[in-house]
Amino acid sequence: MFAIVQTIVQAVCLLVLVSPVHNEQCDLPECYAEAKRLMESINDRVDACEDFVEFACGKQFPLFDRLSESNRMGVVAPTIYHLRLWGIRKILRAVLDEPLDNADHRAIKLAKIYWKKCKIVNSKDALEGVRSLFKQLGGWPAITDAWNDSHFSWMEFSKWSRRLGFLPAMFIHVGVNVDDVHQPWNPNDTIKLTIQRPVHTSRLVDDNLGYLRIAKFLTQSRIPEAKEIDDAFQFGREFHMIFQLECGGHGAVHMTEMSIKILQELYPIVDWMKYLTAILTTNQRKNLASADLIIADTCFLTSFNDLFKRTSKRVQANYAFLTLIDDMFRLVRPELALAFAENQREREDICFDSTATIFAKALDIAIVEKIPPGMKAKISDMKHRIRGKTLTSILAIPWMDYETKMPIVNQMDGSPFVILAPDGILDDKYFNRLELLQTDAIQTYFIQINGFLVDHYYLQAGRPRNEYEIHGRNGESISFLDIFSPNDLLIKPDSLGKQIYVPAASILTRKILLSKELEFLNYATVGREIATALGISIYKKNWFSSIDSMKNPLPSKSMLNHFTSLESCYTMAFTQAGLEMHSAVLMFSLIGAAELTYKIIFDDCQFDDCGVTLPNFNYTPQQIFWMHAITSDCDRDLKYRYNTMLSNNEAFVRDFNCQFGSKMNSRNKCKIFT
Repeated sequence: MFAIVQTIVQAVCLLVLVSPVHNEQCDLPECYAEAKRLMESINDRVDACEDFVEFACGKQFPLFDRLSESNRMGVVAPTIYHLRLWGIRKILRAVLDEPLDNADHRAIKLAKIYWKKCKIVNSKDALEGVRSLFKQLGGWPAITDAWNDSHFSWMEFSKWSRRLGFLPAMFIHVGVNVDDVHQPWNPNDTIKLTIQRPVHTSRLVDDNLGYLRIAKFLTQSRIPEAKEIDDAFQFGREFHMIFQLECGGHGAVHMTEMSIKILQELYPIVDWMKYLTAILTTNQRKNLASADLIIADTCFLTSFNDLFKRTSKRVQANYAFLTLIDDMFRLVRPELALAFAENQREREDICFDSTATIFAKALDIAIVEKIPPGMKAKISDMKHRIRGKTLTSILAIPWMDYETKMPIVNQMDGSPFVILAPDGILDDKYFNRLELLQTDAIQTYFIQINGFLVDHYYLQAGRPRNEYEIHGRNGESISFLDIFSPNDLLIKPDSLGKQIYVPAASILTRKILLSKELEFLNYATVGREIATALGISIYKKNWFSSIDSMKNPLPSKSMLNHFTSLESCYTMAFTQAGLEMHSAVLMFSLIGAAELTYKIIFDDCQFDDCGVTLPNFNYTPQQIFWMHAITSDCDRDLKYRYNTMLSNNEAFVRDFNCQFGSKMNSRNKCKIFT
């Protein structure tokens, strides 16, 4: 009898151990809100095992379609991601609209000043400002009566346009040496500048007709002629092409180091000391000496005079003004863009984009200040769990040999993992040298701001060492290596793959669930994206781009055998990838991230919320996990990506009881950690 009782007790204990966690309903307001959000998204008329994205987002897609129909032409298609971008713009505009406060960070205060002045500029005043600017530069010949070519020289035009805040790039470009761009610059350093061909960025329009329309818009008397603008447009092309043909595509082989004194002796195109003194900023010109070294494009300088001697000054001047027109449609100086704006909404859109471009660091600071401490704590905890689970899961992969596992583990060991914001962003002194005078003349701000930005282009004195990136040997553009941006909501690895960036804007627009009962859903979205970014970093370091490439270690034989033996893996690795290796990397990372984050929640079940269900929502916690993952990023263009991720996941197939042969139950699944 005792043996029978003992057997019954043991059986009951065993049932308790293997039975699923009891699903308790969450009655918190946050749980009701999440249930409502999901019910307003899913379309239960769609079979989840045939098209899960359509099932999860079925009610949102028609809403997106209606928004697309009502939107203006050229507006991006509505998706959850684009709505989040709109949301962060709305948050930032609200910050900029707040009254000036002495407690504001100085950068935010400057951004507010610029924004408030910019958005009240009317098109008429902007137009008059451009006309006044053109008169200061001698007038645009195409629209100026009795224009006198004796008053024009390319040297004087370059100097005066620089003083008005433009880069000296329309004739001879003066820039910073690319090789020294990471060096700090202070008044005691030798200035090492480059003197080279103009920096040709893309034109505002591809033919003269667009510039002709602008000329007609600006003129007050003289009717512009299409041929005159076309001559200038063609000169610009010839100017660019002749040096490409004579000196090569980028001219790097002709870049020669010499002193300014030697430059004057060999290429007496202009009085170089006077010219550079006029071009440089105040602090730089104080330290300029004829013995200072520069790097000059000798081929360009040799051919320069020949081209300009056979080109009339009128054509040169018209070409120079086309270059300024391009600049005044750019966001750092949108004078002509504002003049062309048809209504207040357009003007405010231009001004916000301009503010976000010029004062990006200020808006970054505003976002960081809005992140609740609780959200930061959740991300930190998530980081540690994902990191630990990734390491143990890699070591446990059955199809990967030890020689392949260990380099991956070693790469992860000790490297910074998740960055919400750059260190010291709240203490950043980037804008300390910029003073915006209280004035109603927005044109004054444009000159001040562009002078400030150009100063940084030259690594102006007084600024602590920064990280820069120059694109193209000739420095076609320069940017700060600052991944954190209010306009970027993507969680991603940095270019070197050592850090995973979680932009604060990404967290702010997601509204991370703070209640313990719903903490598991954060892993379905943010956690999965962190794990995906980590996977991309790992694959980029360990995946080969070609058989002959030795840049990265080749996959081991066991790894290749695994991918080739599984139909789904083989398709993604060798068929889909082809020339798009990164698409395969993304898919493998997504599949692995989904496996990983699900295991953290349900297999390990370290949370108290493993069995929580939502009120009036008849789905299991596991099903809610998958729904939350997809409904948080509804986008028809991502249907293949997410359906492929789920159809290769055994847990998903089990949770939704997808029968063999259904579209969401892939044959011969591609599995990363199992």
